[in-house]
Amino acid sequence: MEAYRKLRDEFPQVRDEFKKQNQKLLAFWEGGKLDVISRKPIKSLADAKGVKIRAIGVVLYKIFKEAGFIPVTLPATEAYDAVSRGVVDAIIALPDTTYRYKWYEVCKHWTLIGILKYGPGYGISINLDVWNKLPTDVQEVMERVGSELTDRYPGLLIEETKKYEKVFRDAGVKFYELPVADQKAWKKKVARPSFEEYVKRVEKMGYPNARKILQRYGELLGYKPWEYSE
Repeated sequence: MEAYRKLRDEFPQVRDEFKKQNQKLLAFWEGGKLDVISRKPIKSLADAKGVKIRAIGVVLYKIFKEAGFIPVTLPATEAYDAVSRGVVDAIIALPDTTYRYKWYEVCKHWTLIGILKYGPGYGISINLDVWNKLPTDVQEVMERVGSELTDRYPGLLIEETKKYEKVFRDAGVKFYELPVADQKAWKKKVARPSFEEYVKRVEKMGYPNARKILQRYGELLGYKPWEYSE
């Protein structure tokens, strides 16, 4: 969260993005780590080869294809039945979505892949026209509470994840961690290409300094995907 705050301070373009949409950003938070849940154990990249996995988005599709999976695009609402019927064998998952859609009932194996995490892609905003009509004291309270939510959310996410994990374990889900060597090998394959592709896409959207912004964000996070190579 602090990295995104610094990014907004350093780049007016990032800070003003909500203003362009006539919105006032009050709070923001991340989505947590992405893992894999499956019908059969996936303890290594070798186990992933040929496994049909529910994936969404161009980036995730390519990332998991590079690992040997066979990505299948499906909405979350269809994933449970898709696993039950053998249309897919695994799902790219977050703890909260797994709990909400009860995927743990059909996928009894959870692999901690260790290379993917959602950034601050979630938030609460208010229409600027409405915001400007509010009394100053009300605005101050809303900004303070929004800032507190942003600060507290990482801790809340950890607490909720632990609760979900207990539910999964009680339901018979077994947990594994992808070997560090496999994590590094996978990251080398996908980190730099994914970064470069994303930079080009954002530049085409009218942001010529996209590379500078994204590199700075990576530096603030202590992660430099543009330096990874085969």
